Amino acid sequence: MTLAAPERVSRERRARLLVRMSITLAIVTIVGIVGRQIRDPLPAVSLGVLLIALAAFAVTPVLIRKGMAPERAGLAPSLVLLVLPFAVAYPQGGLDIPVLVALTLAPLSGIFFCSRRVGVALAGLALAGLAVLTALHLTGHRFPSTAPSTEVLRPVRALLFAIVVVATTAFAWFFESERARAEAESERLKDEFVSTVSHELRTPLAAMRGALGLMDGGVGGELSEKNKELLQLGLRNARRLEALVDDLLDVQRMSQGRLALDRKPTELRATIASQLEQLQPLFTSKRVQLRSELQEVGAVVCDAGRISEVVDNLVSNALKFSEPGDAVVVALASTRGKIRVTVRDQGPGIPAEFQRSVFQRFAQAEAGSERAHGGSGLGLSICKGIVEAHGGQIGFETGSGGTTFTFELPAMGSDK
Repeated sequence: MTLAAPERVSRERRARLLVRMSITLAIVTIVGIVGRQIRDPLPAVSLGVLLIALAAFAVTPVLIRKGMAPERAGLAPSLVLLVLPFAVAYPQGGLDIPVLVALTLAPLSGIFFCSRRVGVALAGLALAGLAVLTALHLTGHRFPSTAPSTEVLRPVRALLFAIVVVATTAFAWFFESERARAEAESERLKDEFVSTVSHELRTPLAAMRGALGLMDGGVGGELSEKNKELLQLGLRNARRLEALVDDLLDVQRMSQGRLALDRKPTELRATIASQLEQLQPLFTSKRVQLRSELQEVGAVVCDAGRISEVVDNLVSNALKFSEPGDAVVVALASTRGKIRVTVRDQGPGIPAEFQRSVFQRFAQAEAGSERAHGGSGLGLSICKGIVEAHGGQIGFETGSGGTTFTFELPAMGSDK
């Protein structure tokens, strides 16, 4: 389902924080390795772990830039922050302040960048590691260290470390819970506002469109050509506004998981062909070719009206960014228990800075009050919501030679 607006903001904020944290920790790790090696060479185990940590911190920003969600990308540095203190503490013969800082950072990182459950799991592992080191010390295990005996791990110090880890984890849990609660409340209020405004607009819009339709049919008497043109303009814009209200209501239902689907066995080839036939006049007027490559795929259990809406949005979007003489190709095929629909255009492609937000609500590749291409920015978000509600997936590939949108639906009788 499409992400709610506050969740999008939160995810983008987490991604930025995670990139900054990883870069900072990478720099600190480099400085620490160089400084320690100059003063007193580290054991091979510690040095190896530090180098692995450096690689994990360095690769995290790359993963995020390639589109990986911060919830997944944040797992690597969180685990490194957990393993790193023990890998350094054991050969050095004890725990000190830098180790304590790293131990508390692990659950914090897990909670903020992954999930509260991951953060609690990391805290549990940290406490287990402290317990193991304490047990080794109490049983007389000799640490492989050149440090003085006063620096060797003591149970009291381990207990203090455990208290700090638990306290910071509890604080992070509370903070993250409050943030999630505030975002959920914000989303609820926004959805209520959208729902109220949309429903209040539907009644006067329906009356307006009905009155204009009656006048267009000649109920109020004959109209001059000029008045007919103005009437047609008003009727078209009333329909556009009504369609926008319907889109807003659809988005609101999707965000709440209440999108109703009338699933029936459907001949998808015929459904798509019918939708393309309705769109053909628009392509003809713009002198853009509309080609179809529709294979026979059999029946698909789906909401035919909703899937037609997805095809309409994708094809209309392709037309919007096509020039006279270009071609838009719509293909239907069956592959590996999936029914695949592709819409390929020859437009300029999607700008790199916009690609990550293509399926977000109100997303527009062109900003400002004067855009070359109109639209509310809801179409692709609605497409994603409808496809995912059917248990399918949607994605795209883009370049200077055009853009291809692809969505897949489970074939009839296949597992989702």
